[in-house]
Amino acid sequence: DKKNNQVVIGADTQISWGETKKSFADCKQSKLIKYKDFGVFGIVGLLAFDIPFKMFLQDYDIKKVNATNIFEMLCKFLDFAKTKHLVKSTHDDAEFFAAYDYLFATKDSIYHICRQRSVVEMHRFWSIGSGCEYALGSMQSTYKSDLDAKQLATTALDTAGYFDIYSDAKHKH
Repeated sequence: DKKNNQVVIGADTQISWGETKKSFADCKQSKLIKYKDFGVFGIVGLLAFDIPFKMFLQDYDIKKVNATNIFEMLCKFLDFAKTKHLVKSTHDDAEFFAAYDYLFATKDSIYHICRQRSVVEMHRFWSIGSGCEYALGSMQSTYKSDLDAKQLATTALDTAGYFDIYSDAKHKH
């Protein structure tokens, strides 16, 4: 969420494998990954790539944060994952990209890195994951209120956690 020059990213704490869910109390894997001083990534989808992604980010410095450079970074991560960690796809790299979505929040911007291999800068707010429709509705309906960015994000996460069976009302910012 971005409001009044304040950017906030949050995530619920539920992790699901098909029809099986794990709560954060049982699984300490986070959907939020801090990237040096550049910002924070939020991941949904197949979390099997979070460890290789964290390893990649340790040694990668993005030149300037913009949609083109983020896309280039993720293409380099794909090469890293395939060569260093034996990640394989059966047809082409589309299958690898289709396994997850990212949000990347910097101090100034929010980027959606989506499964269709595109990077889009969002101007006010965005949400990804199974509860995104509820979160987006919550943010749209409360954006013009007196709530600050963190309060808007918290309300959106609470709403998604309340209505979506694959989301959890417990969350992190």
